[in-house]
Amino acid sequence: MLQLGDKPGQKGCWTHKYLRQMLSDLGGDGLLLKSLELRLYTARPDLGPNQALADFTEPTFTGYAKKNPLVWGTPLYEDGQVSIMSVSPDPTFACTAAPAEPQVVKGYMVTIADGAGFAVVFAEDIDPVTISDVGNFVTIVPRIVLGTRF
Repeated sequence: MLQLGDKPGQKGCWTHKYLRQMLSDLGGDGLLLKSLELRLYTARPDLGPNQALADFTEPTFTGYAKKNPLVWGTPLYEDGQVSIMSVSPDPTFACTAAPAEPQVVKGYMVTIADGAGFAVVFAEDIDPVTISDVGNFVTIVPRIVLGTRF
């Protein structure tokens, strides 16, 4: 679960200018939300505003591929405002051939096409998951939580 935050180096961090538009989409047609992609990372820089995709290292195990489009579930409302949005069903990244070397997935990021490439909208660390054999997998539940209820 990503809690709103913007301090560089914290566990989860909004990293891009698309944040305001994404939050606006929660109560609108959701077109921006539908264009987001989910990716994993094995290494990352200190998180901060306007982080580039090239700053992250994605896994290379067989079976890994970014997930898009993300399908967002029905938002939960509190006091007439969207308070939680989650991806549904839970995206799973499964290893289909044993990697030569184990890979440790340390987090996920949500990206969007941005002109010449992809921009990181937000990123969050997870408890590390080692991918070392066929059938190892990582399931990520991207969840946007607004307000003070965590």
